[in-house]
Amino acid sequence: MKVVAMEVTHENQIDEIMEALQQTGNPTGVMLQIGTRNTQNFELLKAVGRQQEFPVLFKRGYGVGLNDSLNAAEYLASEGNSNVIFCLRGMKTEGGAPHRNMVDLAHVPVIK
Repeated sequence: MKVVAMEVTHENQIDEIMEALQQTGNPTGVMLQIGTRNTQNFELLKAVGRQQEFPVLFKRGYGVGLNDSLNAAEYLASEGNSNVIFCLRGMKTEGGAPHRNMVDLAHVPVIK
């Protein structure tokens, strides 16, 4: 499966991405990505949620609790796009590289 995730940092980019994809024949396997720094940009989340053509890769905010991340992702679904892939970034640890962000697998059933 080949997938390209295009990170959106401003709502104007949604239309730019759609236009670029139309010019290239509307390829499949495209999703929009909300990066960790934009998980609290609620207007962007609502704009991305209003488009329903592409699924959304939602990266959990760095240093943000699970409930806060789930509430932020709810902005996407409440605007109509419930096709959200939740990306666990891991929790910050003092273990250092390569284990600086350990995934807390206990979150998987909560998110599911």
